[in-house]
Amino acid sequence: MGLAGLAVALLLPQFLPGVTSSYLLVVAVAAGAALLIAATEDAAHRGTSLNLFIWALLARCLAVTACYALGVREGGPFLGPDSTTYFTKGGELAASAFHLDMHPVIVFGSYDVSHYYLFAAAIRYLHTDLFGLQVMNCAMIALAAPLMFGIARIMLPSAALVLGLAVALHPSLIALAAVDLLKDPSIIFGTVLLVWVIVRLTVERRPYAMGLYALAGLVAALYLRSGRFYSFAYLEFAFIATVVFLRFLRVPMFQRATAAVLAAAVFLTGEVVLARASWPPSAIMVASNVSYVLDTPAMSHYAAGLFDRVRIASKSTKMMGGDHDPIMVPVHLGPQSGRFAIAGTIVSSFANVFRRLYGPFVWILPNDWHFRVLQAGDYLLFPGMLVWYGLLPVIVVGLGATGWRIVTRTETRFGVVFLWFFSAVYFAQYLLINLSYRQRDVMLPVLLFFACVGAPYLARMARWRTWYASYWIALALIASVHILARALMSA
Repeated sequence: MGLAGLAVALLLPQFLPGVTSSYLLVVAVAAGAALLIAATEDAAHRGTSLNLFIWALLARCLAVTACYALGVREGGPFLGPDSTTYFTKGGELAASAFHLDMHPVIVFGSYDVSHYYLFAAAIRYLHTDLFGLQVMNCAMIALAAPLMFGIARIMLPSAALVLGLAVALHPSLIALAAVDLLKDPSIIFGTVLLVWVIVRLTVERRPYAMGLYALAGLVAALYLRSGRFYSFAYLEFAFIATVVFLRFLRVPMFQRATAAVLAAAVFLTGEVVLARASWPPSAIMVASNVSYVLDTPAMSHYAAGLFDRVRIASKSTKMMGGDHDPIMVPVHLGPQSGRFAIAGTIVSSFANVFRRLYGPFVWILPNDWHFRVLQAGDYLLFPGMLVWYGLLPVIVVGLGATGWRIVTRTETRFGVVFLWFFSAVYFAQYLLINLSYRQRDVMLPVLLFFACVGAPYLARMARWRTWYASYWIALALIASVHILARALMSA
């Protein structure tokens, strides 16, 4: 049934103007990768692995076709600034046969360049148009579903199918692939592939299979290292931290010493190969990025939210005593005002964390319902946000319970500890600096794993239904107060 549906979904784009059949070649390549992933599973689970890919790709093909059609109807398709740059420079790179007159970092103005080469390779060798590149994004996130299924089959077998379906059908992961031409789908695929390789190596005993896994892991590592360097750096840190932690506990980590060497070699080779191409070491790049963030207000400070605007307006009213320019009125704040300012800053910080966790707010509807406006904003993430609101407490329980088990030395599964360290560092970064919501959605496959970890813990809690219902009531009250405050501010 899924295969028949996918066949129909792949025929629909032929009726769209400006779409060539190149996307079918992309699907064929992705299908080959899905078959290879399925081949690594036991015979009884290969069909499930393949079906997860088929249903994931079906959902995304329907979504990207609908989005493309709606864009064309309004004079598009439309691309955001980043996507326009990726598409344009990828085409130029393909046209030049990958020849650059200067170092790629100078040409592209960033150490994150691998996505340009990915798009250029698809354009040059598969002759893909814009729609074909968007389908490639869909296919890469679709491949994350069987990969996460394989990861869970080793670390959390009881939840493997649920996790695979969650990654396959999560609305935000569908929207992330179907809208625009972002690099995030390839980052998701690279991240999940590298995690899958490391987890598979912990249980693999066949020498030839270890070599193939290591090769796949090296490709993923090089892509991440030159595509979103901190994703690679945080995975590298998580690997080292896990090895040190389990070594301290004297817990066996890999069934074969060769597998352990190959897993370490994946990260080491990723560092060495890019270092020879003039990339700084990951640790130095992370340190440099921290300095950049601290010196860049747009990155280290959030835009003013509703609470900040109310606070500023209230302070201005007290300062001016009327409709005067507050800059022209000298004000001397006493100790009491200083204490209030500190309290306001603390509350503002909590409000900003709430925005990072619960934004974009689904209760703030768009003023314009044209597709171009919906695509340019974060409105197409709204369906996924409703799912996120429901899963967030479960994810927090899963992360918290796993963290406690690590602290008490009762969690010794390499893959679980590895994912926990990675999630903790990556999500701390997301909450501390001003990144787009896409940075959170890139982590969804991993966070959904911890939702599967947290669900049994939550179910064992006394009166968990009462607490969960209270959570939704509190969220509804916050939304109501927020809508009312916005109305009063705009009146």
